[in-house]
Amino acid sequence: MSNGELAIVFGAIALLIGAAILIGGYYSGQQEAAWTRFADQHGLTCDVRRFLGMIMTLTVSGNYRGRATTLGTFTRHYGRVVIAYTYVETALQSANPVGDLKIAPQGVVSTLRHWLGFNDMLIGDPASDERFFFRSSDESICRRLFASLALRQQRSALRKFDQIEIKKQTVKIQQSGVEKDTDYLKQLFDFVTALADEFERASKAS
Repeated sequence: MSNGELAIVFGAIALLIGAAILIGGYYSGQQEAAWTRFADQHGLTCDVRRFLGMIMTLTVSGNYRGRATTLGTFTRHYGRVVIAYTYVETALQSANPVGDLKIAPQGVVSTLRHWLGFNDMLIGDPASDERFFFRSSDESICRRLFASLALRQQRSALRKFDQIEIKKQTVKIQQSGVEKDTDYLKQLFDFVTALADEFERASKAS
């Protein structure tokens, strides 16, 4: 390959890298603007950490409805595919006596479990049992937790989520993609704090 051809190849690579940086910066800028606006609206703190001018981490945290709550993102690698996730996590104010609780939409894994003969937990609400997979170390707590019609309605109003988890001292919801809709972010915050409230009430009643 001649020097001229090498220059063309390296030039094309540089253009692709530059375009990727510009696109990434554009979407990161949109996220920063939305999350900063959301933080300002609700008295929270938006923390942005940069490297060479690029956003490396972006979180929103603070006291929301009396609970220490955090909004952030993380990525997972599936082979060569990288998927970003948004999460909202809030702290429980009392000790969690019942262990872990996990809720996820019905999908390939739950279907496979049925084929293999596993009997998944049912909470007694047909609409919820049809749509979601439940796993808990204390089934009675889980059933009491979702006996609340208001909480079930809040969960049903969510556009999407990949997982809801109560583990140790936290309640966490996560979904694929970087969420920039501030109204929907408020829905996520309202849901995790309501879930934490209801979980603590159900635990005390056990």
